[in-house]
Amino acid sequence: MIKTIIVDDDIEMLQGLENIITWEDYGFSLVGKADNGADALELVKTYLPELIITDITMPVMNGLILIREAKEIIPEVKTVILTCHEDFYYAKEAIELAVDDYLVKITLTEKELIRTILKIKEKIKIQKMQKDTVLQMDYELNSSKHVIKNKFFMDIAEGLSLQQNYLHKKAEFLKIDIPKDEYRVVGLFIDNFNHAIRKCPIKERNLLQYAISNILEEMIQPIKNITFFSYSDDTYIILYWDNDSNIIIKQKMMDTLKEFQEKIVEYLHISISACISSYYTNITNLKKALDEVRGLRNGYFYLGTRTIMTPQQYQFNNISESLAKKYLDDFRNAINTYDKSIINQYLKEWYEEIIKKNYEPNNVKELFKRVFIDVGALANKHGIKVDELDYDADTFETYQNNLISAVNNVLLRIEQEKNISSRKEINDVIKYIEKNIGEPINCELMANHVNMNSSYFSRLFKQEVGVSFSEYLINKRIERATDLLINTNLTIEEIAQAVGIENVSYFYRIYKKVTGKTPREIREAK
Repeated sequence: MIKTIIVDDDIEMLQGLENIITWEDYGFSLVGKADNGADALELVKTYLPELIITDITMPVMNGLILIREAKEIIPEVKTVILTCHEDFYYAKEAIELAVDDYLVKITLTEKELIRTILKIKEKIKIQKMQKDTVLQMDYELNSSKHVIKNKFFMDIAEGLSLQQNYLHKKAEFLKIDIPKDEYRVVGLFIDNFNHAIRKCPIKERNLLQYAISNILEEMIQPIKNITFFSYSDDTYIILYWDNDSNIIIKQKMMDTLKEFQEKIVEYLHISISACISSYYTNITNLKKALDEVRGLRNGYFYLGTRTIMTPQQYQFNNISESLAKKYLDDFRNAINTYDKSIINQYLKEWYEEIIKKNYEPNNVKELFKRVFIDVGALANKHGIKVDELDYDADTFETYQNNLISAVNNVLLRIEQEKNISSRKEINDVIKYIEKNIGEPINCELMANHVNMNSSYFSRLFKQEVGVSFSEYLINKRIERATDLLINTNLTIEEIAQAVGIENVSYFYRIYKKVTGKTPREIREAK
């Protein structure tokens, strides 16, 4: 999805832009909107969009200044001017800013907007292909240098080369800088690697490693007495040494690491945390230094991503009893109620207790894995297929978010499948919906169908089925729509009508809300 923000001080125009098309169907995701350039610039800093569609004349900051400031942050960002103006001054400045296109408000149509954004999409695609090609060529030409350097340090780390004099001679021959005296090691770890790689613009792991190495090399080039190597897919190691005071060294390294973290987010949309070791006096002690920074990695488990850890002692509560034994039965009791409020309240209390008791991170990770297995088992019990549950993470916050998402998804699917009632009237309604899903159906119509008062029918339905009538109906329509998307060649408009939703725009919105994906994504994945 191409991240997009829209900006206009005319609120009706802003809302019109948001709703005139279903952006996701054309590969765009509206990540923010604003009614002035200053607020829009904050959105740019937060979301790093690939496309900005903006009015020109606005309070606080106009659109042309916004574009200029945005390109300072994201030089490759695409921009479209939305204006009533045909003044030469604006046209001239727009050309100087290399604006990609413009739209005149009074003549703007759905067709014209689609034409414009598809043109932008093609530009971004070509630009990405060119960047990937250049990166691939550069990788093929220069990767041998990185391979030799990585092997040199990995041999030391694995204890294959432990004669200090020999190492210094070999490093000199290979033109690799290594410390002669006191040094520190910094471990750079890609946070939540399996999740990060999915949203990174570079999917091929060798190219990603090469891209990160290039950013690192560019940043440390002006600094004396520093080198680095790639340790694994998600880990990079810096060695640095200096004759300055410890305070100066620490400040220089901190500033460099913070800048590096910002660049990685900007260019690759992933976050990296850093762990700094104690001082070591011999390059043959590299393995000990690496063990220290890997141990420090657990230290930021409760702190979150993009952390910089220094060598201090972190004491965790490493209890002898299994956390799974302590918490799993209560979790199972909560989730088997199928009541979101009970489950969420239990999880809230559970999270607070784990943080308060400061349990050792590896024990907590093992507990989460056991919990995810139980969530999967609950889904299997109801014959529900769910995506593979993601329980591999580096921070407590990420485990929390993944678990909440998994539980809510499974419970929603169970609600959708739940259609057994002890009341004949409710079962009659369920059968009617199954047979007439494409027809106009509402609560009042179904109440009349079974000779009940509408309010009473509504309460009874929720009591028997577990969800409201309207929620049940829309879930059934989305379920049938998904089947048609996967197993037929009907157009999306035809499918919307076939499941009783006349307004196609509403169908797109509600489908994405219920499933988390657009109809087009479901169809393309089949």
